[in-house]
Amino acid sequence: MTWFWQVARRYPWAVLGVVALITVAAAFGAARIRVVTDIREFFPQGDPLVATYREVDEKFGGMEYIMVALAAKDVFAPETLQKLDQLTRALQEVPGVRSVRSLTNIEEIRGAEGAIEVAPLVEELPRTPEEIEAFRRRVLSDDFYAGNFVSAQGRTALVMVQVAEGADPVEVSAAVRRVAQEFEGPERVALAGSPTLNELLTKAIYQDLRRLFPLSAALVSLVLYLAFRTARGVALPLATVLLSVVWTLGLMGFLGAPFSQASAMLPPLLVSVGSAYGIHVLSRYGEERRLGLDRHQALERTIASVGLAVFLAAATTMAGFAANGFTKIIRLREFGYLTAFGVGVAFLISVVFIPTLLLLLPDRPVERHRRSANRAVRGFLSWVEHLIARRKRWVALVALLLLALAGFGLPRLTTESDFINFFKPGSEPRRAADLVTAEFGGAQTVEIVVKGDLQDPEVLRRIDRFQEDLKQIKVISKPFSIVDVLKRTNQVMHEGDPAYYTVPDSREAVAQYLLLLSMSGTDLLDRVITFDYGEAKIQARVEGTSSAVRRQMITAVNQAIQRNFGPEMEVTVTGTPVLFESISEMIITSQIQSLALSLVAIYLLISLLTRSWFSSLLCMVPVVVTIWINFSLMGWLGIPLDVVSVLIASVAVGIGIDYSVHVFSRFREELLAGKPPLEAARATVLTVGEAVVYNALAVFAGFALLLWSEFRPVQYFGGLTALTMVVSMAGALLILPALLAVVYTRWPAAVGAGAPTLREEAGRALRGG
Repeated sequence: MTWFWQVARRYPWAVLGVVALITVAAAFGAARIRVVTDIREFFPQGDPLVATYREVDEKFGGMEYIMVALAAKDVFAPETLQKLDQLTRALQEVPGVRSVRSLTNIEEIRGAEGAIEVAPLVEELPRTPEEIEAFRRRVLSDDFYAGNFVSAQGRTALVMVQVAEGADPVEVSAAVRRVAQEFEGPERVALAGSPTLNELLTKAIYQDLRRLFPLSAALVSLVLYLAFRTARGVALPLATVLLSVVWTLGLMGFLGAPFSQASAMLPPLLVSVGSAYGIHVLSRYGEERRLGLDRHQALERTIASVGLAVFLAAATTMAGFAANGFTKIIRLREFGYLTAFGVGVAFLISVVFIPTLLLLLPDRPVERHRRSANRAVRGFLSWVEHLIARRKRWVALVALLLLALAGFGLPRLTTESDFINFFKPGSEPRRAADLVTAEFGGAQTVEIVVKGDLQDPEVLRRIDRFQEDLKQIKVISKPFSIVDVLKRTNQVMHEGDPAYYTVPDSREAVAQYLLLLSMSGTDLLDRVITFDYGEAKIQARVEGTSSAVRRQMITAVNQAIQRNFGPEMEVTVTGTPVLFESISEMIITSQIQSLALSLVAIYLLISLLTRSWFSSLLCMVPVVVTIWINFSLMGWLGIPLDVVSVLIASVAVGIGIDYSVHVFSRFREELLAGKPPLEAARATVLTVGEAVVYNALAVFAGFALLLWSEFRPVQYFGGLTALTMVVSMAGALLILPALLAVVYTRWPAAVGAGAPTLREEAGRALRGG
């Protein structure tokens, strides 16, 4: 560790120059960061599910739809129909829109002297009461329109806006919203669909970044002031975290890594986590100055002693975050690597940049390095020290009882991946989705593509039976395919006789109808069948629901496929519900992998420097307790694992182990000074305990601030992570010293009580022998 001190001492101005150059370069990189929220962007490149989704999207003219709902007392009122028509025409002019369909421009299939004509349902809007009533009866009695473009009660109309291929769905949604808002009042206008969801997610991410990052810096500054009571004590650790944020954002920009629902937390997270290293360096520096050392001697002693603990704390935190780099969810992978990088930067700046500034800034009198007189913190540490000395058994008993009670929440833990749940119940996005779901069966769609001879009536009948099976699945409604088009065509070619609303009996009739429809000048066929009549798409609306129900729905769809098509026909299922369910499965795998890897990596790091497997296990106890409490609380509170909350465990491991490392390092130092284990544990709490408390408070404050995020999962993440910091701190200051005192007293050989200290091991390793 003394190498860092030598660099700061010999080349202080060079250190400042290098830091300044890197920061300027990083600022240019940070300006290039974009935001992505689409579910497809969370999958690794070349993922077969995403490839299938995009292939179907291209073959059938796009699956990106913006649903504009117009809610009124009566959709068929003349003024409402007029507004609906005007809205439809205005949306057709929006750049990036391929097509717009609503009740006022939807086409119907008509028979005309042995031919087929596809013409608008209404040539002219009805005006008289008689015309309006006739139009109402006609629309509401036809399942082709009722439930698709107007609700069954006639109170809500739906405008389907298809995004053009190559257009940015988020930008198109924002433009559609601006146009739609002009038609608000007295009718309610609401937007739903994947493009709209991504638009609102993007907007909320920017709002979070603009609001939470400065607030987190302000809160951490307050904690730093409470810890040191000086401007320098605030400015130096704060500079550390701000530089780490800028450097990390610069790397994001240069690598092309975007902000997402997960990585948007990165700036406030680094502010909270990175402040810890500066706190420990300044705290030990002040302690050495109070012993009478000048600043050169104090800095050298600080880096040589606490520097190793800071290094190990940073290394274990980096390992915890980097464990997310093995997940298949690409956005979580980026988050893990980038956060690990940011933590490494914060460590490096703390042990090089802060000493450099302390050398260059005017020296302060020794009395200004006095210990901060915070009675609450000192009183808390004295109470903890008393418990360790007199109440160790009660501490163990209460801890075990709490763990046992908490554990009953584990079986309640669930997963969730639908991004609509990022918004709070009652928010506009949720209200819009709920409206479309209640009136039209859902804002999401599942797409089933059937390959085969689609001019064969038997194949078409299989599709028809399959659609009837789909209608029996609780969360699926309004399946639509080429079969519906051909059945309607067959009916109109037989003078509208309902008895002919069936699949045509012969191959010739099917071929004739397809030919007539293709010559009608409409793109109706393009949306449901390929030009070679080899593939057909069945589209059905799906209610937004829980991961468990969605999983049951997909299983039921696959069972219906097996019943109706068998192994001889190729059938593919895609759509946003399928992608969401795949992410749910990845979340579970990711949680297991990241947690296991982080625990193993951190254990190995500690073992490498302590040379005692048993001591390393003792250091892990507070972390394991924290993880247990976290998952149990999630189960009790009904908080699911999602693409954000899945990160909590690795964060708790990576940060929580810091406190154990600092406590264990100081404990070994006190042992080396000749104190018996119990006295060493008590001295540890009263010395390093203050820095640990302020460290935990800074991290707690930064994460608790996320409770004011626009996103529910981020709120859960902030609240739970803040709580885990308190649990980790309590475990490190209460459980770990008590364990160390007992174990080192009764079984000194098992823990290698005579082994070199962490400082000696690291110093020897860094010197190369």
